[in-house]
Amino acid sequence: MREENAARDGIRLDLWLWAARFFKTRVLATKAINKGKVHIGATRPKPSRRVRCGDVLSLHLPQKRVVITVRSLASRRKSAPEAIALYDIQSETVHQAHERNPYAAAGNPHPKGRPSKQERRRLIAWQRDTN
Repeated sequence: MREENAARDGIRLDLWLWAARFFKTRVLATKAINKGKVHIGATRPKPSRRVRCGDVLSLHLPQKRVVITVRSLASRRKSAPEAIALYDIQSETVHQAHERNPYAAAGNPHPKGRPSKQERRRLIAWQRDTN
């Protein structure tokens, strides 16, 4: 009975992202949604927004951007192979290495020891801009 209601009414976005294993906790999923890292279509949803089958989600994860289509709903966290069955990946874009690696952004792709004062300031600026 509960699954039938879920299929008709939908599941909370933060709950579905957690169940599909995009985030380790619902709190992290909620924070990402509130920061604007998750979009449904072209809109910026709230964590309580209901997700239905066929919705297109755009996720800006730390190292990549993923566009997925919701295939089925789940309100409980499942194993990884079962979680993959909840969605279809439309596109996946991996960020460039210099965007992922703060040392590369600071001008030093392979740090040896502590960063210099200039590198440290670049790291702090990069971290502030990416969050």
